[in-house]
Amino acid sequence: MKLKLRLIISLLLTAFSLVYASESRGATGDRLKELPVQDSGRIKPFDTFARESLQLVYGKQTFKSETGASRPALEVVMTWIMQPQAWSDTPLFEIRHNQVKKALKFEETKKYFTLNEIMNDDRLPVLMQERQSKRESKEKLDPYFQALQRLEGQLFTFRELAAGRLLKLVPQKDAGAAWTPIADLQGPLQQSFMDITKAFVGVIGSVTGDVKSADHEAVLKTLDSAVGHFEELARAAAPDVYPSVKDMQIEVHYNNFHPFQKAWIFYLLAMLAALISWSMGSSIKVHQRTYQAAWAFAIIGLLLHIYGFCLRVYLMGRPPVSNMYETVIWVAFGAVVFSMIIEAMYRWRFILLAGTMVGAFCLIIGDMAPAVLDSSLQPLEPVLRSNYWLLIHVLTITISYAAFFLAFALGDIGLIYVLRGEQKSPEKIKAL
Repeated sequence: MKLKLRLIISLLLTAFSLVYASESRGATGDRLKELPVQDSGRIKPFDTFARESLQLVYGKQTFKSETGASRPALEVVMTWIMQPQAWSDTPLFEIRHNQVKKALKFEETKKYFTLNEIMNDDRLPVLMQERQSKRESKEKLDPYFQALQRLEGQLFTFRELAAGRLLKLVPQKDAGAAWTPIADLQGPLQQSFMDITKAFVGVIGSVTGDVKSADHEAVLKTLDSAVGHFEELARAAAPDVYPSVKDMQIEVHYNNFHPFQKAWIFYLLAMLAALISWSMGSSIKVHQRTYQAAWAFAIIGLLLHIYGFCLRVYLMGRPPVSNMYETVIWVAFGAVVFSMIIEAMYRWRFILLAGTMVGAFCLIIGDMAPAVLDSSLQPLEPVLRSNYWLLIHVLTITISYAAFFLAFALGDIGLIYVLRGEQKSPEKIKAL
């Protein structure tokens, strides 16, 4: 009993130490990340806004220059706003669809293209007109026109950011009104935002130049001070509308921590340990140790999984099953929980193997396929705007997908038993 209690405590301590091992909230230089922005029907921190903007234009949340250096989204988007002309000849716009490249007469082996390449292409207006005709006819878009629509969105995002119309930082007294973009700022607010840009230039200089750590800390504090002053002015414009600092900090923490990414790593470790335990049954000592390790990794992964759900529920105020990405991570959660319950009852070992395999697979897909599964936090579609039915109906329906997927994995394991010889494991085949 004491051993089990120690194991549970150590697992909890490990999980929470992982949480706080990530970047601490409210650290020096984080105020710009936490600056509230109104975008896509909700209020989000500038860090999230920058990540989503770079993801749309570049296809990733970090920019890798031709020299191989990686730059964070916030830094890249701020330079788009301050010096957009400096990006005109930088391969920035991701075009994946070969038919679109062919239509623009671009090299099909290339993935990224410059703004000048795209805007100076004589075929671009023709393609955009074709896209507009499809939009007006309300026809279902095929992959080619979906790719054109994405290119249109990429160009729009960059142009509007460069013009200062997309970054909306100051609320109106009417809670439903659009916030004021930086292009329309006047008086003290305009000057305060200029102070942010000056301080930001100082931070970039301290990063790229040869400066002492004390100097770098000083310019970060200057940036924090400039952002803090701007936030005070923006909050004074509409105190009831402006969000709390806590909410912005929690979302920045969610962005930095990547709970679902860490969860699939532990599920993968649990799957490997369970696989070793399942395949090395002749060695009782190794068998028991790897089986215990599989349970330990699975529990840590589940705690991280739950923590990620808690963050999303807190930030959005609803159950996390409103889109395909959230459905996939919910299915992973259900499959792992079901497998743990059945494994605890029967101790067949391959049940936990199947559950962690499904959990790892779903979370890896969710983590590595942003073009297909959008992980961003988005407002609910009108048809889903009822937390009661979202909780009762949608959670129930989607948890059935988890049961189905777990059954699928167990069926595959059953086929392996059959292929190895039905006479070797008749009781397990019968149970399956």
